[in-house]
Amino acid sequence: MRHYGDGWFALKVFFKRWYFTILIPLFCAIIVMIGLFNYYNHTRTYTVSASFVLTGEDKNLSQKEDELEKTENRIATQKMNGELITTYKGLVLHEGTLYSTLADVEKEQKYSKQQLIYKVIPKYRSNLKVNIVEGESLIFNVVYKGKNAKRAARFVNELVVQTAKNEKKLLGTVSIKKFTKAVPPMEPDSKIASIFKITLVFGLFTWLLIFPIVITFERKRLN
Repeated sequence: MRHYGDGWFALKVFFKRWYFTILIPLFCAIIVMIGLFNYYNHTRTYTVSASFVLTGEDKNLSQKEDELEKTENRIATQKMNGELITTYKGLVLHEGTLYSTLADVEKEQKYSKQQLIYKVIPKYRSNLKVNIVEGESLIFNVVYKGKNAKRAARFVNELVVQTAKNEKKLLGTVSIKKFTKAVPPMEPDSKIASIFKITLVFGLFTWLLIFPIVITFERKRLN
């Protein structure tokens, strides 16, 4: 019965002292939400992507192959795919590929070679990802997140071009074919879900901090 009584007492305090238990957490959450909206508005980012495929791959298994041959070919294909993924991911992120790309994209900034290598390339590389889609052909999806939509799209498209050039130079092969081209997004990346999650967590944390204090104070007042 005591648990029931404690629960009832807490419920009464919750509504009686609503300006502490509801208003203050709500006010704090609103302040945090406004601050986050303002922060994300000044640090907005745009995500763009372009992709390429490797031509000259024959992954279709012969109809005349028995199950053992199919299994062996499948294992060999998976192993080959793993090696290709590692090789071409490395090619996209290769310093020479990025240097050639940024020498064109950032040419108006007139960076020196040392600035490009030690300052600009690490900055771009930290926001760059290469995702793989395995199907009839290996699709390499090059994804970049930047603050300028047009420059981000230009960077990704040029990176695919320079990756193809570097493939011929470093590997001696010509198998990269552009699959999709990046276009500048009209709107920045949405942060609404993150803002509401952080706001909710902060509001709940504030309530959990204040409510026990209010209950303790109310018990002492009644005693």
